[in-house]
Amino acid sequence: MRTLQELNDLEDVRSLRLDYTHHFDGGDFEALLDLYTDDAVCDFGPFGIWEGKEALRSGWAPYFGPDKDRTLPFAHGRHVVTNPKVDVRGDTASASWFLTDIVFRNDDGTAKDQPVVLYGTYIDECERVGGTWKLTRTTLHFSWPVAGGAPAGLIR
Repeated sequence: MRTLQELNDLEDVRSLRLDYTHHFDGGDFEALLDLYTDDAVCDFGPFGIWEGKEALRSGWAPYFGPDKDRTLPFAHGRHVVTNPKVDVRGDTASASWFLTDIVFRNDDGTAKDQPVVLYGTYIDECERVGGTWKLTRTTLHFSWPVAGGAPAGLIR
């Protein structure tokens, strides 16, 4: 039987990825960045490896910039994460999630013919910092579409 602390830790780690999707898709850039430690690493394959919070800020900035003609930075779609697998080991944890990335509108507002742009798997490493769980590393493995090891036709 799991202890109450173990159950709380599992839920807190699960909440990190769910909060990520809500903050990214909902346009809360600072809350998204706050999910990560200052020295976090994001490995997004063909989109690059971002090391440290300033690199994360720069990498995500195009999705949150003032040049976006929409109410929310990702109002054209959603990140859908499912099938969480979480392993907590004291003050560290790892988690994996299946990702379906959906973009349902083109930049001109018309509906996309094919809204699913990719499938992948997030692998997260987490750490309890000052009593709060944070992401220390996120790796996104692309499953489909893949051409030469990189997503084919990935357009946001």
